[in-house]
Amino acid sequence: YLFEIDANFQIVRKIQLFSLDELVGKRIPKAKKPDFEALEIIDNKELIIFGSGSKSPQRNLFIRIHLDSMEIKKTDISLFYEKLKSIPEMKDVELNIEATSYKDGFLHLYNRANNLLLRFNYAYFIDFVENQGTWSKPKAFSFSLPKINNIESKFSGATVLDNTPFILFTSSVED
Repeated sequence: YLFEIDANFQIVRKIQLFSLDELVGKRIPKAKKPDFEALEIIDNKELIIFGSGSKSPQRNLFIRIHLDSMEIKKTDISLFYEKLKSIPEMKDVELNIEATSYKDGFLHLYNRANNLLLRFNYAYFIDFVENQGTWSKPKAFSFSLPKINNIESKFSGATVLDNTPFILFTSSVED
């Protein structure tokens, strides 16, 4: 489920994303879990959710929810993730989408493994994944982030700061 909560952290609504027959008890089996790491609101009209892409095909799921109608559309984005893996900046690097942000018509995906921010025109992205449109190579930005005990921190989250030109991202260290 996707849960909507109010300012007091009370559940207002729960939106079913998976059928109950896909569950074992109350959980999605680990081997099948989509590993949702990245969610974003687009123009206050839709919510998008990305599977991390770290295991194929179960983590290659993209969900788009139109907030006015609560229509839920699930799309296998294996081809999109394969295209991402083929760009030079991703050569020999694990795909692990850890965060997303949206600003001024552009979607940003944050790959944890190599701290690579990938920037797409959102309309072209949707056309590609939902309508088999033309592939448009993303603009890639590489980041060197601080280290702790000689281990580089990696992307772990992102958001846009309202009414500013800024995107805020977080990073963390795993050892």
